[in-house]
Amino acid sequence: MFRKIQIKILSWMVNLLQWIVGSNLNTESDPGVKFQLSKEEFKRDFLPIYTQFGIVLGDETKLFQIAVPIPFFIPFPNGRTLTYSHEDSSILSIIFRDYERMVDIDPIGSISQKNLVKYSYIEILSVNSDKSWEDQLDKALEYVNIAVRAYTTLTEDLTVYPVNLRMLGVFALGRTVTYGTWSEEVAVYTLPNMNKIPHTKEYIAEENFAEISRLVSIDITGINGFVAVHEVLKASLREYQIGKYTESILLLNVFFEMFTKEIVKNIYLEEGRTQTETNAILETGYKNLRNHHLLKKLGISESHEWNQNYLKFIYELRNKIAHTGHIPTRQEADRTFVHADIYRKFLSKRIHRTQYFYLKKLLALKPRKFR
Repeated sequence: MFRKIQIKILSWMVNLLQWIVGSNLNTESDPGVKFQLSKEEFKRDFLPIYTQFGIVLGDETKLFQIAVPIPFFIPFPNGRTLTYSHEDSSILSIIFRDYERMVDIDPIGSISQKNLVKYSYIEILSVNSDKSWEDQLDKALEYVNIAVRAYTTLTEDLTVYPVNLRMLGVFALGRTVTYGTWSEEVAVYTLPNMNKIPHTKEYIAEENFAEISRLVSIDITGINGFVAVHEVLKASLREYQIGKYTESILLLNVFFEMFTKEIVKNIYLEEGRTQTETNAILETGYKNLRNHHLLKKLGISESHEWNQNYLKFIYELRNKIAHTGHIPTRQEADRTFVHADIYRKFLSKRIHRTQYFYLKKLLALKPRKFR
């Protein structure tokens, strides 16, 4: 009895979720975001391909699916599928679907009209995988983005973007199907969506508004070069939070190059070098500035663990992106920002141990946290 109540509650939650993602707004011919794959379609369109890959399905074989709405329309024919096999004998299929929903359009701020807009969603099918649903979804999105890159190369359509978890909705539908009976267990997954701006915020304290006025004056006069440096850091963080990992990591490296240059510049000016002499040093290149000036002045060995971690997890990944076109994964981006936070704090602490009073005063303008 208790299990029946559980199933009814879960079924109600799934129906509610389908209503949230748009099924209540769709036409009769577009049933919305839901699992459309039937046993007959699977046997007709998927089983022959799986057999070619050497996949043998028994009656108790579990087929795992996730349905994820995409916030724009990818104009692939409805039902078109990409299938990939892996070395661990698992197989992953991505079915491109589309649906329509009514969207409010307010072109001039006073007239509200509804338009029927087409969106895409992907129906992911996984067999023989022991990975978590998050890892399977990550891998599926990697394959989707390969297809998106191929599409944009062919069409030069700039309204279709690479897809990542953080640009998706809050929920995703999931189900596990037993192949023999085609019976299913449904689930609702919460996605790590970070692209939600809070509308309710506390007012800042009155005394803090005076500090904002001071920082505005500093920014306008340009007397503190670290203001512009930290603005790049914030831009990197914004890209990271919405899942644009390539842009965020490239900007993060721009931040470190600017951060290094600003530190070295102020060190030499405080030591009494002329602006001309200092500018000549700053033109010697980032690697030279970091290894032969920044680290040397702060008493840091090139072989120091945190310096090596910076090179391994941040700089080398940047080079891989810039020189080979590598698309960073969510895990790579997360790890990069963890090490970046550690390295920035490490450099700041070393600076505060030095005798450079003016440099330390400039750095009192604290950047926001990485995470």
